[in-house]
Amino acid sequence: MRQRKSHRKSRGGCLTCKKRRVKCDEHQPTCQRCVRAGWSCSWDAETEAIPSAVPSRIFHTQRETRFFDFFRVNTIADLSGWASSYFWQRLVLQMAHSELAPRRAVIALGALHSDGVDSPHVLRYYGEALTTLRQLLTQSDSPTGMVSIDVCLATCLLLSIFEVARKDYEAAQIHYTRGVQLLKQHSQTGRNHHQLAFYERTLLAQFSHLETLIISFLSSRPGYHQDAIFVEYNISQLAIPSCFPSIPEAHESFVRLLHSIQNRATRAANTLAFAKPDSVPDDDGIFPHRETYSASMRQAATLRAVNHESLLGLARWSAAFYACIASLEKPSLVDRRVIALLKGISTMLYIRCSKDPALGEMGADAFLPEYEFTMTQFETAVDLAWEERSSSESSSSSPPSSPGTTSDSKSKSKSAITPLFSLCTGIVNPLYALLAACRDARVRRRGLALLERVPYQEGLWTGEKARQVVGTIGQFEERNRVPGVEGAEGIKKEDRIVGVNFHYFPDRFKIIVDWDGGRREVGWVMLEL
Repeated sequence: MRQRKSHRKSRGGCLTCKKRRVKCDEHQPTCQRCVRAGWSCSWDAETEAIPSAVPSRIFHTQRETRFFDFFRVNTIADLSGWASSYFWQRLVLQMAHSELAPRRAVIALGALHSDGVDSPHVLRYYGEALTTLRQLLTQSDSPTGMVSIDVCLATCLLLSIFEVARKDYEAAQIHYTRGVQLLKQHSQTGRNHHQLAFYERTLLAQFSHLETLIISFLSSRPGYHQDAIFVEYNISQLAIPSCFPSIPEAHESFVRLLHSIQNRATRAANTLAFAKPDSVPDDDGIFPHRETYSASMRQAATLRAVNHESLLGLARWSAAFYACIASLEKPSLVDRRVIALLKGISTMLYIRCSKDPALGEMGADAFLPEYEFTMTQFETAVDLAWEERSSSESSSSSPPSSPGTTSDSKSKSKSAITPLFSLCTGIVNPLYALLAACRDARVRRRGLALLERVPYQEGLWTGEKARQVVGTIGQFEERNRVPGVEGAEGIKKEDRIVGVNFHYFPDRFKIIVDWDGGRREVGWVMLEL
């Protein structure tokens, strides 16, 4: 028998390679095998490249240490929202450890979140971050400039979030736009998303979340119509394994699939209507939803082919997702919450891809069981989120502060801190889509009640504001419901909304709906200033 060559078995590889039972090259912070396969590269406590708390020697004062600790403990939790985030919990902290610009931006955001906009320190730290970023941007054309690109992108993202948090939305859009310009300048033409390094794809995902949840509304454009740089058009080439090694991996993969499918369908419909993938608003800033809707019905065969490829991609993801669930011996509370969330959102994506375009809005009526299943999953996710929050609040103490901190600079108690918004895939957008498409009155009542209980602010949207929007739009259809008919058949074809525009003003949104009979302004949503 042939003798196997002796070798030393390394135990220092990353957790991802260990779970997949493949050899790891042990390169930190991201091994090359994970980069090629498209996975997040996580390490255990003994091999982690960056400690959970950044050493205080990199800060100038104890106050800076306190604001950073506040960001690490509280701000990251809020930004992560429904699911744990490798980007916020690892990559951003790694950059803050080694790079000045994101470190100053992190401290500024931590100070804003902790002490509020009136703190005398907030704008000073923000100004230091902005100055350092500008210096980096002037160096971006140098031979070593590429080293700073990811740092610049992360800093642009942090500063945009800072401006949203203090409600300077115009400044937020400026930082976002600069980041997108950098992405375009330094992207490699023809390179698929699954060939990007993990940290590059993760940055793309965060900018994509910022666009979908915040910037699109501030720009009065459809949230699903993102810049082409954010999406992977060849869905068949998305890297999806036979079984995800963890629920966070399944979540990250689904976000890429979701944004790609949504954008691909939107651009295909625009091409049918306008012979180009982008729709253009009129002089009043209103996008032509009725034209897109009519073209989709007339040329349904083209969209069916697009949706078929999307369904194949969704089927591959679902197989790997449910295989991952089956492999879990005892899923954590967070995993159970994310599982329910993904089950609900993936079902909504299935409905979108399966609905017959030729039937228009009437085609949505065939999916009542799927709507009810989705609603149950969202209710479960919300219940688990409140259970975790209740457990955390009962066992947690005040945010950490450094020894010697004076009484006038101590953080507020946790209950007095205003939560920051989350920047992740949540339930507000898909629940809005569900309540717009499902005309069953009982499901709509369940959805409106659930929005009152949403535990996170998702981008600009609290559950209460989303409930106000959904209720206002729903009232337009419900005004002509057939008396005594609670099912979807109670809303006739001529009374169904086919498109909604959110027109942004500095202090409010105007809601404008399109339906077979024309276009009408139906209400306003005020922004907190």
